[in-house]
Amino acid sequence: MTNLPADLRLWHRFLKPDGLIGLCVFAETAFISGVVLKRVAQRYGVSLMFSDLTGTEKKCYTLLQESGFEDVEVKTEQFGNYISLSETKGTWENSLKHPLCRPLEQLSSEQLQQAKAEYSAEIELLVTAQGLWNDITTFFVLGRKRAAN
Repeated sequence: MTNLPADLRLWHRFLKPDGLIGLCVFAETAFISGVVLKRVAQRYGVSLMFSDLTGTEKKCYTLLQESGFEDVEVKTEQFGNYISLSETKGTWENSLKHPLCRPLEQLSSEQLQQAKAEYSAEIELLVTAQGLWNDITTFFVLGRKRAAN
């Protein structure tokens, strides 16, 4: 979805009265490689929009409420696992191919190499004896379109 607030308003419009919408979205702390990549990109003036609109329970609640939904519920589930340093560093190349990372294309090859080095250095600082904790906190969001009176 390119414009989540507008898309949700459209969904609200087409949903039958008393209909229910459900979303599954990730917390702003989810996926360690993305969290670090976003932080590094910001230092280069590049803004990556991963879960900016839905990254907290409050943001999810507000987004649905402002889109016209009522009886909004947000349930949080903590998922995640430890991953290896090499696995995390290996996500750099795949990240560059992801549509949400296209803004990185504005960087020169030298800037990308420097950003990759910074990304690797930050990742290395997060390693524990078990590996890197890859948080995958997930919000399950429900909203209802009230029946017309």
